[in-house]
Amino acid sequence: MKMDPGLMYDMIECVGDEDDEDDEVDAPKNTSLSKIAEQRAKQAYMGEGFLGGGKKTELPVVVEHYYENLLALALKDYLKSEKWKVVRALGLYKDSKPDYNEIEAGPGRRVNVLTQGRLLLSRAGSRLEVRVKFSRHGERAWIAVEGPAGIKNEVKRFAADIDRTVKKLQLYKGQKIKYNGGLEFLQPGAKTWDDLSLQPEIKEELVANTVGFLKRSKELAKYGIPRKRGLILAGKPGTGKTLISKVLMSNSPGVTCLAADPALLVHARYIRELYDIAGDLRPAIVFLEDIDLIGESRGGPGARGDALNELLDILDGVRECSEVVTIATTNYAEALDDALSQRPSRFDRVITMRPPGRELRREIVRNLCRRIPLDPAVQEHVVCMTEGYTPAQVQEVIYGLVIQSRSLYDIRKGYRFTREEVDAVLRRISRRNNGPIGFKKEDIYYK
Repeated sequence: MKMDPGLMYDMIECVGDEDDEDDEVDAPKNTSLSKIAEQRAKQAYMGEGFLGGGKKTELPVVVEHYYENLLALALKDYLKSEKWKVVRALGLYKDSKPDYNEIEAGPGRRVNVLTQGRLLLSRAGSRLEVRVKFSRHGERAWIAVEGPAGIKNEVKRFAADIDRTVKKLQLYKGQKIKYNGGLEFLQPGAKTWDDLSLQPEIKEELVANTVGFLKRSKELAKYGIPRKRGLILAGKPGTGKTLISKVLMSNSPGVTCLAADPALLVHARYIRELYDIAGDLRPAIVFLEDIDLIGESRGGPGARGDALNELLDILDGVRECSEVVTIATTNYAEALDDALSQRPSRFDRVITMRPPGRELRREIVRNLCRRIPLDPAVQEHVVCMTEGYTPAQVQEVIYGLVIQSRSLYDIRKGYRFTREEVDAVLRRISRRNNGPIGFKKEDIYYK
């Protein structure tokens, strides 16, 4: 993890009053007793005197902003496991209050943690103060542990244990996550290769160059093969590119799957951080949806030069990218810069997803009819009449039959549709003669 060791473990000696007793509030002349009480109450609220007088020792633990949840969770768990009692929680600044927020502690699990403020702690006669500051506008997040110089080793151990917990990154390793400025857990569902109707050679190519490659990366490195890989999935919308990504996420145990936010890809810093995270959590697969957002030819009007150059530098190995596979998708492969699509070692393979042939369409229809039972003759008619349709369009034919059905449902035989009903749905979906309903005619792709 990219942390500055100098910031992590610099000892900061703050020289204060040598007297170890709590400072008293001296009452100026002509000051009322209520004013003195108010002053002492404010001093107590701000925690003054909690650590006593004399020298203090302070140690910071600093993390990149995208690991701030991990830092807060590490602190929360450490206080519980080490039995530190929270005497009081205060605001980080004068007249402020402590900030608590719910954060993700795993897939489907949320906990409430301190995200900005001060904790006054005690345990077996020892006292510490911990200040917590989440990041703002992308700067680093940090905690600072402070205590009397006499328990310097205890302060050091506290900070070191938190730092060690954070550096293990166990919360995120091997998980399916999205990076949108922060790390968000994904639950792709139990997708399998059976949910995809793919030509066998394409499936073999996908597995060998992703999960299989990461499993064998050390072995392959003996032959001088770089321990990184890149694939572009190209094809018109609805050909299954996104579903392939979900299937890979669901079938990559022990591999961190990191999905990029397409809206943020245009920022070079975001791409840099994305691959920093992938490097920390490797072995990893990075998913770049709609790579054409930044990957258009650099001579074109929509080119995003800084972001594209940053990505090329990373893929070229200018920055360490070992044990990381990148999968990019695009609907417009022809618009990509040649440096992306025509240069192995950046993206090593381009896999073009085309509308399925008859056998694959039959498989798609058969899979859909596990839940929507149709008469076999109707299934075959759908297969015959959807030449050139994408998998998503074939699916819509089946859905459309049920949604607009006037046929009766038989629990044993399923829906009893006629060929005429199938043809009626197809006429709407293909939008013949520029009709108002369905897909555009030019969106039906014929071989």
